[in-house]
Amino acid sequence: MDKPTVSLVSDVTQEHLITGILWITKMGSPERWNLTAEEIAALLGGFTVDTYQEMLCRAEGGLPITMTPDTVERLSLFLGIWKALQLLVPHERPDLAFAWFNKTNSSPILQNRSIKHYLLENNTLESFYTVRDYLNSNR
Repeated sequence: MDKPTVSLVSDVTQEHLITGILWITKMGSPERWNLTAEEIAALLGGFTVDTYQEMLCRAEGGLPITMTPDTVERLSLFLGIWKALQLLVPHERPDLAFAWFNKTNSSPILQNRSIKHYLLENNTLESFYTVRDYLNSNR
């Protein structure tokens, strides 16, 4: 397994946290990764939907939010997964980076599941690293 994506949570500012929550919410929209609020809450570390909604409300208002180091790392890994997907698709087809997140993949790692379903079923930091590393190895 690679080094942790975030070396020190103390290096992460409120701007990072707010931007991260707003970004994952945007990425979860139906025209992108098609994640429900329940799925986002689960993937961020097993939050309740109410906790996620409260965090989102505070972020939208520019108010301070708190996250565990695990959640910060998950957001960072999501960003790494997104970056890897973008690098895999042809420049003229950025829509494929969204589609591939939800498309069934026959790789030995994903075993006929989409990235989305693999992460939801396994939902560990290790599974996030596995997906990110798998995508990076295919560039």
